[in-house]
This record gives sequence, C-alpha cells and structure tokens, in this order.
Amino acid sequence: MLIFIRLFRILSNVKDVKLDDTDFSLIDALRKDARQTIAELSTQLGIPRATVHERIVRMKKAGVIRRFTIEQDYSKTGLPTLSFVFAF
Repeated sequence: MLIFIRLFRILSNVKDVKLDDTDFSLIDALRKDARQTIAELSTQLGIPRATVHERIVRMKKAGVIRRFTIEQDYSKTGLPTLSFVFAF
C-alpha cells in the first residue's frame, strides 16, 4: 500500500495535481469504506467537515477520484466464478 501511495504522489505531481498527506489519508479512508459520511470522515481524520467536503470535491474535479463503487462477493450472489474470455 505504501508503495502505491508513493507512486501516486510521483504521478500526481506530473499531472499538476497537488495532493498532501491529508488528501492521501482521505483517499485511503474512502478506499476502505466509500460509504462513510463526511462527518465520519471528519472525525476519523480529525479535520473539519467543510475541509473534507472541499477536498473530495476538488479531487473529483481533478479526476483523482473518478467514482465510488462496491466490491461484490460473487459467491454470495450465486456467481462463484468470474471469468474473462478472449476470442481471437
């Protein structure tokens, strides 16, 4: 995880997106549970709710956060195997 964050920091500087440690902490918290409310994120990170909201909006506009999604457990939905088939 730490290698990914360091690599992301390098790439973020190339694209003129300035992210600090708080932004990376926010991204990590959202990666763990994207359904957290802004108030929960604020409490968890120890920063004001307005700051959390502003940073999320800024990162969405910059393309750092593209979407909020789920991770499906296929075995629980009756689809135990996920396959990709390539035909030539």
